[in-house]
Amino acid sequence: MQVLLREGEGFEQLLKRFRAGVAKHAIISDYKRHQTYMSRRQKVRAKLQRAERKRLARLARRAARAASGTLDLSDFGNGNHQRGRLETFVKSAGDGGQTMGARNFRLVYGA
Repeated sequence: MQVLLREGEGFEQLLKRFRAGVAKHAIISDYKRHQTYMSRRQKVRAKLQRAERKRLARLARRAARAASGTLDLSDFGNGNHQRGRLETFVKSAGDGGQTMGARNFRLVYGA
């Protein structure tokens, strides 16, 4: 990354342009990402975990909206504009009635 001093420009402005360039080109994040080696399987696993976290967060947001009333299913992108609601339930781990403690959501139509 190279930044040239412009005529009449102070050091603070030059430093500001340098930092903006570094952020724009994602130099720091790229450097941090390459600090440790990750195998292909670890990368796939991390990607799946990130996707699952995002999915659960999206469902939690939808459940919060559903708690205030009915939920328009157009939020789900199916385009049929039916009405439904999200219910929460606890998924059993199959270990003698004990639960995993994770919240799950299911969509109930015609409610």
